[in-house]
Amino acid sequence: MFFWLNRFDKVDVPPICFGKGIQEKIQDKLKEKVEGKCTGRYGYTILVAKVVKVHPGRLDVVTGHAHFGVEYQAIVFKPYKNEVLPTEVSLVTEQGFWCQAGPLEIFVGIDGIPKDYIFNPTDKLYSSEDEDKLICKGSRCRIRILGMTVDADKFKVVGTMKGPYLGPDS
Repeated sequence: MFFWLNRFDKVDVPPICFGKGIQEKIQDKLKEKVEGKCTGRYGYTILVAKVVKVHPGRLDVVTGHAHFGVEYQAIVFKPYKNEVLPTEVSLVTEQGFWCQAGPLEIFVGIDGIPKDYIFNPTDKLYSSEDEDKLICKGSRCRIRILGMTVDADKFKVVGTMKGPYLGPDS
């Protein structure tokens, strides 16, 4: 799910960036530090939308860098258990398939695939018994999150396509 959050972070600015345009350099350093990164607490930071306030910097006498506290607003993506997501299949194996929902990688094991789907090892795909629905690399599929673990910088997610309105998009 996507959220609009108020966040605070610290940014280190080297001495070469001091002077005119330091506000833009602070904003660039903040974006470089947080955009596209994952934290267990907030999820994936998609975009730094607005810098609200830059607090006065503190100079590090050893390195010469200035440390600024920055309040900002960001769009973040954080998955939740039982959430239904549209995904794109990235890898198909005999044990199941991997799919992507934005930056999130989801594994759907053989237990999460309906029984009427059969694995074809030569073409590396799952097909329904009547062969009107296929799960192959690049196909779109609706998945429900069954469980997940959160590391410091990554979500490990297991999903299923068993259930109403889940499975490959026709």
